[in-house]
Amino acid sequence: MKILHKIKQNLNRKKMSSSVLKVLEEEELNGAIIANRFRYLFLILIASGGAINLYGIKDVESRNKGIVIYFIGFFIYFAITIFHTHILTCDDKRKIRFFGFVTVLSDFAVLTGMMYSWYKLESADNFNYFLKNPSYIYILLSHLYYRLYKFGCL
Repeated sequence: MKILHKIKQNLNRKKMSSSVLKVLEEEELNGAIIANRFRYLFLILIASGGAINLYGIKDVESRNKGIVIYFIGFFIYFAITIFHTHILTCDDKRKIRFFGFVTVLSDFAVLTGMMYSWYKLESADNFNYFLKNPSYIYILLSHLYYRLYKFGCL
């Protein structure tokens, strides 16, 4: 626990010099821009994943439901990505930081919604289909760690 306490002290922005704080803020902005570019790549991956998954479904009713699931997920993710790109063009660092957090939560919500929909569509009697997805577990653990760290539990 001493290591986490030391990290928390080192990341205290009030104790940083102005030059270090300026470099840190520039790197945060550059990181947000790169993350936004990756969001466009993920849009391509969502679309290609939908096309591949839907190709394997023979039942027409299930395929139509799958098309709706992927269209809604893709559209929400696309709208958030476009809005995130717009926010990155403004000079308000508070907005950029806040919306960076909002995009993480919205990504989690879109991913969870799509996986839950596929669970209901493909394997409604087996909840493990939903819970054992590695993407869900990684995102869930990172949010849990962030919350525990943010509220001082770690």
